[in-house]
Amino acid sequence: MKSLTLSAVGTLVLGLACTQTFAVDGTITVNGVVTDSTCTVAGGGAGGAGNKDIIVTLDTVPSSTFNTANQSASPKSFELELKNAAGGSCGAATNNALKGVFLETAAATDYDSANATALVNKAAGASTTNPVFIQIVTDADVAVDYSAAWGTQAKSPVVLNPADGTGTAKMTYKARYFTKSGTVDAQNVTATVNYTLQYN
Repeated sequence: MKSLTLSAVGTLVLGLACTQTFAVDGTITVNGVVTDSTCTVAGGGAGGAGNKDIIVTLDTVPSSTFNTANQSASPKSFELELKNAAGGSCGAATNNALKGVFLETAAATDYDSANATALVNKAAGASTTNPVFIQIVTDADVAVDYSAAWGTQAKSPVVLNPADGTGTAKMTYKARYFTKSGTVDAQNVTATVNYTLQYN
């Protein structure tokens, strides 16, 4: 009877382990994006101005403009454009990763309890008897609901120019007056909403 030495047995076992193969069951793919953290939003268009903190100025209108319930008036278009610290393009990686902005108020009391698209006028001397509200709407004229989550909140699409994202990434919104009752007192108007840039 032949016998194998310990070293021969070890070689045989290692040889078997190295030649055994298994079928592949699936794959794991990890995706990510590194964005330029110095990029901020700049205001543009007919009504937007400022960097990071955007100011939109609506046209002055008479109170007689409002005479119908759930009426909006004097929309002013403004743009949110992604820019780097030098005021130029943020680059293709950052622009292509941008999916939009999420709009929210600092507190639930900053929008009307019966209509979450209506921002409450916070100006000094704002009328509580016949108030006027502010709405922000998408480029498709859909009013933004501030109680909605990111996945369901109406948003304007990110437009890349050129399409490969090497230039600018821009979103267009509108701000407008809004009345629930159809009767509005003369008053100054101020409303503030926070935005968060959303990337994939």
